[in-house]
Amino acid sequence: MRRLTLGLLSLLCAAQSGCVVGRIADDLHSIDAKLTTSSERIAEVEATLSRTNELLAEANQRLGRIEAQLATVGAMEHSLEQLEEHLAGIRQTVENIDRLIPGVEFAEPAVAPEE
Repeated sequence: MRRLTLGLLSLLCAAQSGCVVGRIADDLHSIDAKLTTSSERIAEVEATLSRTNELLAEANQRLGRIEAQLATVGAMEHSLEQLEEHLAGIRQTVENIDRLIPGVEFAEPAVAPEE
């Protein structure tokens, strides 16, 4: 009888430990599947970030070109302002000549520029 009880107990313990091992194995498989899914998602995010970095690099290049063009426009605007001042001086000189010499009108009266 003692042998029978001992045999039943060992079978019961073996079955119990098998259940725990089976649960652990199932949990490990579940964790592995989740890790695989997470790894795939991380790879997708990395690909998206890589493409985003490429697009940002292109945008930075375009912005650099635009900044260079704006610098050129700024220099042109400064030159045009100087030219406008010079032409205003010439107009003033011609108007002065018109006032000094009666009957000669080289220039029409200056009109204020529209802004």
